[in-house]
Amino acid sequence: MAYFWVNASGCPLPLLPYAGAAEPVERLMPGRCVVAASTAVFERRLYVRVAAGYAGPARTLDAECWLEVGDEVRRFALAPDTAGAAPCVDAATRFYKAPRRAVRLFDAPARSGTLVGEAQRHECLRCRGDLVATANEMWARLDDDAGERWVCVSERAAVDAGDARDVELAVEPLALTGYFVNCYGRHYKGELPARSKPRLDAERVSALPPWVVFKASKIELVPPAGDAGAAVGLLWARVCASLEIRRADDDYEPWIVDGWVIHANANTGAVVLEPVAPPRFDARSFRNVYSRGALPLRCAPGGGFKVVEPTPRKEVPAKPPAAETKERPEDDGVPATPPPADDDAAAGSKWSARTEAWSKAAWASTVKASKRAAEVTAAASREAARGAGTG
Repeated sequence: MAYFWVNASGCPLPLLPYAGAAEPVERLMPGRCVVAASTAVFERRLYVRVAAGYAGPARTLDAECWLEVGDEVRRFALAPDTAGAAPCVDAATRFYKAPRRAVRLFDAPARSGTLVGEAQRHECLRCRGDLVATANEMWARLDDDAGERWVCVSERAAVDAGDARDVELAVEPLALTGYFVNCYGRHYKGELPARSKPRLDAERVSALPPWVVFKASKIELVPPAGDAGAAVGLLWARVCASLEIRRADDDYEPWIVDGWVIHANANTGAVVLEPVAPPRFDARSFRNVYSRGALPLRCAPGGGFKVVEPTPRKEVPAKPPAAETKERPEDDGVPATPPPADDDAAAGSKWSARTEAWSKAAWASTVKASKRAAEVTAAASREAARGAGTG
């Protein structure tokens, strides 16, 4: 994809004869742009190659030149991203926004053209996909039926020296995929109102719960005192969604939203509908990166809020430890366990004699093992002493 690079700072940037050169051959003035023929990395710095024919403030270059990319250089695509375009608008359409100040509209892609209007602050512009470069500035034509109107998309936001909006542009591209998340709760309390028409004075018909992601069925630009379909105005999105809101433990209320919601506050510019990337279904494995706890599992996609309780694990009862028994194999008519107290005296005397014999045998085995260990230790000591004497 081809890109153009804009000098968004208030100072001219040097154009070098080659990547890493010390002396410049020309300058890129503030608010001007160059089209990148290629890029290169030299000593861990990114450089953009500009083809021959660049017309600078002093002269026109007959050879190629290079621009070092820093924080003051902004990059934009020459062609619209048709793969990520919203399904409810034309893929070749571009959207821009004036978040910092009003921008002027001309009847031709040049500063010498006639001023035909302006886009107010926080308003959006719908433009055609093709861009036109004139005098090292990039221009976009508005996509409407009100005549030929052009806006400079490489214009700097700062108008005076030392302006706090330095290194910012007056017009920013707005990537619309058709999917939005309601971030109304980031700035205000309550729910985002949905209206019957895309107008601020229209009737409120429903509300959108906070932090809900939805797919817009329609996107329109509406001036504050105009009708839908204009190329300059406030951005509105049509919502048609059926949600499920949890009120209590077992109380779930269906919530149907059918109306128009605004993209940003018309007065403060606070974004309440943030565009998000469309869902991708090629990746099926996900990892929970939420550090404060477990994520709840929902009963269904599409905004359902009913939590599916996890199935508790069945605890396996622990087996009690086997009790020690004093059972011994029966031998010579002697029972393995002691006889009951009410048994005959002959059985009791046999058990006592046998127990005494087992105790004596165990003691004799212990004594024999101790003697054998002592003999082994003494033999090892003699071998060690003999080896030390020989050495």
